[in-house]
Amino acid sequence: MTGYTNALPVRVGIDDVNVHAGLLAITSHELARARGFGERELRIAQFEARSVLPPLEDPVTLAVNAARPLIGGGRSEIELLIVATETGLDFAKAMSTYVHRHLDLSPQCRNFEIKHACYAGTAALFMAAGWVAQNPGKRALVICTDVARRHFGDPSELTAGSGAVAFTVASDPRVLALDAVTGRSTHEVYDVARPTATVEFGDAGLSLASYLDLLELAAGNYKRAAGIERLHDGLSHFIFHSPLISLVEKAYGTLCELDDPESTDPAAQAGFVDRVEPGLRHNRQLGNLYSGSIFASLAALAENPALGGEAHVGIYSYGSGACAEFYSGYLVGGAAAVVSRHEIGARLRQRALVSCEEYERGVHAFEASLLRPEYRPDVPTSVADLYAGRDLLVLDGIRNHHRTYRWSGQAQLGRR
Repeated sequence: MTGYTNALPVRVGIDDVNVHAGLLAITSHELARARGFGERELRIAQFEARSVLPPLEDPVTLAVNAARPLIGGGRSEIELLIVATETGLDFAKAMSTYVHRHLDLSPQCRNFEIKHACYAGTAALFMAAGWVAQNPGKRALVICTDVARRHFGDPSELTAGSGAVAFTVASDPRVLALDAVTGRSTHEVYDVARPTATVEFGDAGLSLASYLDLLELAAGNYKRAAGIERLHDGLSHFIFHSPLISLVEKAYGTLCELDDPESTDPAAQAGFVDRVEPGLRHNRQLGNLYSGSIFASLAALAENPALGGEAHVGIYSYGSGACAEFYSGYLVGGAAAVVSRHEIGARLRQRALVSCEEYERGVHAFEASLLRPEYRPDVPTSVADLYAGRDLLVLDGIRNHHRTYRWSGQAQLGRR
């Protein structure tokens, strides 16, 4: 199709993708009840649940547990590891060093951590794709891992999620083959920031406006680069960074107006159900996964066996600060079989539901692990029992700021 040819030296894209968001969750209705939020706040967020991190988990465990099922016996093929996060643990030591160690990757594997708020995962994807194009036969591993900051009592508490999405990048990919054409837009804005280890600043109105402004610019740049008049003529489905589902609805309406300034809201809504909603299934159970948000949507879309080999997907990535990119790719025939074997939806449904008090204790524990030079997880018996016997990486402790980990099935977990 004119304007959509893949001009990369080799066919490159996402070969496999998996999500890990821990074993605990709190429903949005439970959180709203405890905080006194009403239907308006729930309607704006439109998330059904969010994961809760026990003291055993942190961004490293999330990353390793998401990536491990993707590795198999192909560790030696992975010579590039990029960890995208806005939940860094150190101003110098990259989180990727811990991840590299506990995934037992090759000593020749280049690894580093990358930061650009929620855009970091897309930046890592294209960096990895460029490397793979120069090194056919090798695979890169990208992991987006983030933990929400404390938002007690603020409506944003209904949106903030925690979890990791890992994906491999390879030539002749089995999930998503990337198009070469993209559209980018950027400006400096102080809409969301994490200036300290535990504080998050956010200007909700400014951030939403920046998200939509850069979408219009990035999508327009994409159309010009692709040589097309209308996005809907070539793209069958759309994925958006999802800090709020209501914002995603507005974003899709923006694309409809770019294609047809006379389009009406009812028409845009009908298109939303068919073209956008199929990718939101996991997001609704996770909340905003920050750098991993769009890739959780990709996993949900790829699981649909009716779309493989036919869906041409437009993807909008936004990161506060701000940078945005609109790009595209084709779901590969057989993608559903590749992604479905990870049973992402089933694992999300199996998370144990916790009370607001238990959720708050988890937040306080994570903050302590970020600030204390010496730390030992204080694990409730119920949580220890839940993790025992599972082959998951867990935080063992911190000594002189150095984090140590172990596998949950190999030793008795600390209890109280």
